[in-house]
Amino acid sequence: MVYPARREPILVWVLAFDGVITLGVASWMIWEAAVKHWSPAFFAVGPGLLFSFLAACWMLLHSNYEIAGQDLIVRQGPARRTISIAMIDEVFPTEKSALAPAWARDRLQVLFVPGVPAQRLFLDPLDREAFLQGLAAADPGLTYDGQKVARGGPI
Repeated sequence: MVYPARREPILVWVLAFDGVITLGVASWMIWEAAVKHWSPAFFAVGPGLLFSFLAACWMLLHSNYEIAGQDLIVRQGPARRTISIAMIDEVFPTEKSALAPAWARDRLQVLFVPGVPAQRLFLDPLDREAFLQGLAAADPGLTYDGQKVARGGPI
């Protein structure tokens, strides 16, 4: 099952504003290089700006979480990370402000069982309850208590 990531409205607006500015600056640079024979570097920098904007769009607008059998697949734009659900110890709501692929302040924090190199992961599914229920259904060792998923049942 695929669970889309929540998109923070402020980030969508910032991305749209950035797109207008980037398009304007990149167009101006290419125009100046072509017509006024300014530095040929403008031919590289202008398209580079557009490429970076498109990469940011891809990352923000194409993020999701998929539960496929015993794996959780976290996608953010071109990045893809596969995590065995058996390695998850607990998933709970948090408001930590650390930077992470989940941009929202109120997101889910994933803690892994001891011994797993990755200690934390932050996620922000659009339908949090369905996502947590899906995790609990995928691994009988995980229990959903209405707020969080934990290994070994509710505490």
